[in-house]
Amino acid sequence: MSQDFMDPELFADFIVEAKEHLETIEPNLLELERNPGNLSLLNDIFRPMHSLKGASGFLGLNAINGLAHKAENILDELRKGNIPVNPEIMDVILSATDILRTIIENLEQTGVEGEIDTTPVIARIAVLLDGGPAVAPAAPAMPAAADFPPEDEPAPRAEPEPAPAPEPEPAAPPPAAKPAQPLAAKTIINIEDLPPYLPDPYPLTSIGEGHMADFMEEAREIIERLNAALLELEATGDGPNESINDIFRYFHNLKGNSGIIGHKELNGLTHEAETLLNRVRKGEMVATPAMVDLLLAVVDQVEALVTTIDAATSIAVPQDIRPLVARLKQASEDGYVAEPESAQAADEPEPEPEPEPAPEPASEPEPVRPTATDAAPVAPGYDPEDVAVFESTIDQQLLFMTQALAGLNENSESKEMVDGLYRALVTIQNSSGYMGLTDLKVQAERTAGLVDTGRKQGLPFELLLDMLRQECSILGDMIASALGKLRAGTGAPAAAATAELPQAEPAPAPAPAPVAQAQ
Repeated sequence: MSQDFMDPELFADFIVEAKEHLETIEPNLLELERNPGNLSLLNDIFRPMHSLKGASGFLGLNAINGLAHKAENILDELRKGNIPVNPEIMDVILSATDILRTIIENLEQTGVEGEIDTTPVIARIAVLLDGGPAVAPAAPAMPAAADFPPEDEPAPRAEPEPAPAPEPEPAAPPPAAKPAQPLAAKTIINIEDLPPYLPDPYPLTSIGEGHMADFMEEAREIIERLNAALLELEATGDGPNESINDIFRYFHNLKGNSGIIGHKELNGLTHEAETLLNRVRKGEMVATPAMVDLLLAVVDQVEALVTTIDAATSIAVPQDIRPLVARLKQASEDGYVAEPESAQAADEPEPEPEPEPAPEPASEPEPVRPTATDAAPVAPGYDPEDVAVFESTIDQQLLFMTQALAGLNENSESKEMVDGLYRALVTIQNSSGYMGLTDLKVQAERTAGLVDTGRKQGLPFELLLDMLRQECSILGDMIASALGKLRAGTGAPAAAATAELPQAEPAPAPAPAPVAQAQ
C-alpha cells in the first residue's frame, strides 16, 4: 500500500516504531548467537517481530507483513525448543531483518515498500521450519562432486597415476598460492564506477532526544572491540571461528545502527566489510594477515566517520570511502585480499641513489641567502613569490576567520559573520588548491561546506559553533604545518623569508603574528 492512502500520523508512527523494533531485534540476535540457550533473549526478539507483523498487516504493507510473519514463525519454534539455534538459522533471520530495514527505508523515503524480492528468504525459512534440511541441499551437492574423482581413481588407472601425480602437484601450488595473494587483484574495481563522493555535510535521522549521542557512544564501544578482536586474530593466525563471528557481528551491528540514522558512508563501508567476513565465516576464504590489515584500515575509517558526527546537530561530514570499498569488493569477489600497489612496488629497493653525493656543486646555493627569490623556494617545485603571496593571503584569512568566530560567539545569528567565515574558508580552500596542498584544501572545503549547509538550511549557528571552532582549530594546525614545510630547508627559513617580504609588500610584514595566534 502507498503512503498516499494512509493516515499521515499513523504512517509516521509506524516508521518510528518499526525502526525501534529493528533496533531492539538486531543486537539481541547477535547476543543470541553467542548465548543460544537464553530464552529471555528469544522472547525479547519475538515480541518486537510480532508487533512489526501486526502493525504492517493493519496498514496493508504486505511485503513487510509476509516476511515478518515468517520470521515470527521460526522465532516461535526456537522459543518452544522445537528447533535449536544454529548459525544457519541466525543467518536467515539476520537476512530477514536486513531486508525489513531496506523496505522500511524505502517506505520512509518514497512512500512505497519498493520492489524488494522477499521470496528467497521466505523460502529458506520455510525449509528450516519443515525440518531444517536447509543444509541438506548444500551437503549432497558437495559429496556428489567429490564422489566422482575417488570413483575414477580406484579404477585400473589408480596405479599409473601415483608416479606423475607427485611431480605436477608440488609445482602447481607454489605459483598459485604464493604470487596470487600478495601480488595483484584478479578483479579490478574502478573507483569511478562506485557511487560518487559528495563532500557536502548532510543531516542524519535522530529518533528522540539523545539518540545520536547514544549511537556515537555505542559505535565507539564497538570500534574498541573490533580493534581488540582484529589484533587478537592477527596474533593467533586464522583463529577460532568464534573470533571471526565476533568481528562479523560487530560490523553487522554498526551497519544496522548506521542505517537507522541514515549515515551513507558508515553503512556502505560496514556492509562491504560484513560481506567479506561472511565469506570467511562460511569457510570460503581464509583470514590472512593482509585481510586483518585491510579490516583494521576499515575500522580506522569508521572511527574517523563517527568522530566527525556532531551529536548536537546530527550533522554528518562525509569522507571518501571509495578506495576501501573497492578493496573490500575486490577481496570478496576474488576470494583473497590483494596487497596494495604501494606494497607491491616496495618489494625491489634500488640502491642507485648512492652515486648522487659525487656532484658537490650543490653547496653553491647556500651562500646565496641575501636574495629572497633564491632563498625562499626551499620546498622544491614552489615559486618563492607564490609562497610569499600564499603566506600573506592565509595569514589574512586566518585573522578574518578568528574575527568571524568571535563575532558569532557574541551573536550567533549574525549573517555578516557567517558570510565572512564562509568567504575566509573558501579563500583558504582555493589558495591551498592552487599550491597543491590537498589535505589542507579538503579540510577547508569540508569546513566551508558545513557553514554553507547551515546557511542554506537555516540551522542555528549557536549549535554549530562548537563544531566549527573544532574544525577551524584543526585547519589552523594544518596551516601552521604546511607553512612550516614550505619554509623548511634553509639555514634560517622563517627569518629570511619574512625579512625579505616587507620590502616588496608592507602588508605581509605582520604575517607571523596571526599564525602564532591561530596555533
